[in-house]
Amino acid sequence: MTAAYLPDGIEIPQITGPMLRKGVVIAAGLHKDIKTRYIRFGHMGVTACDTSRGDVDKVIKALTEALDEAGYKRPQA
Repeated sequence: MTAAYLPDGIEIPQITGPMLRKGVVIAAGLHKDIKTRYIRFGHMGVTACDTSRGDVDKVIKALTEALDEAGYKRPQA
């Protein structure tokens, strides 16, 4: 499983809905003190071991797009 903090100003519902529409299911955090600040997604077995499936890449792409849709401005390199 991977857990990722959300950028300041981005809330979990802004991410979960768009990602679900892209075919990616994520979960909100569990730790009481920070549960509204991070998301979790699982990648076990074939989803992580068979890279030809592109599952992890799909999650990263969906998260990037969902953050863009939520108005997050990524730092320029």
